[in-house]
Amino acid sequence: MSKVQIIAVSCDPKTGERNCRPRTEIIDPITNELFRGCVTLTDFAERYMHFWNRLPTVQKEMVLVHSVRWVE
Repeated sequence: MSKVQIIAVSCDPKTGERNCRPRTEIIDPITNELFRGCVTLTDFAERYMHFWNRLPTVQKEMVLVHSVRWVE
């Protein structure tokens, strides 16, 4: 299985304004337990946003995935 590249950005949940520049992250589903079981690119995007947007704290940001693609 290949790795997945996710580009995401953090936004203010009240205004929608970006908090920072987009961040690129490479996910290896073999070594990253959080993404085990993901099959489609949509699975990876949803799992990524669910993790960052469901932290047990006061939500000061909303993470949105801009793109997701397979990489070697």
